[in-house]
Amino acid sequence: MYVFLKACKVGFLSGCRPFIGVDGCYLKGPNLGMLLVAVSMDGNHNIYLVAWAVVETENTETWCWFMDLLIEDIQKPEGAVLTIMSDRQKVRFI
Repeated sequence: MYVFLKACKVGFLSGCRPFIGVDGCYLKGPNLGMLLVAVSMDGNHNIYLVAWAVVETENTETWCWFMDLLIEDIQKPEGAVLTIMSDRQKVRFI
């Protein structure tokens, strides 16, 4: 399940720095899986949630799926630079 709200897009494009940090964490309890998140930083140095997804496992396929949807949904202005930071060492996004 992938979630990207229009309000998150408007807030990110109008008030956040051109930076996205992505990470994942394990879900515990009766519903196991992984939570993938994309966050940014607003003008007050607060964390701003951009998008999130719940997947069965964390692997290259799920990360590429998440990042493809995220980049497609953001639709950054032409010529704008967007920095994406992750803690993964070997990731290739096309």
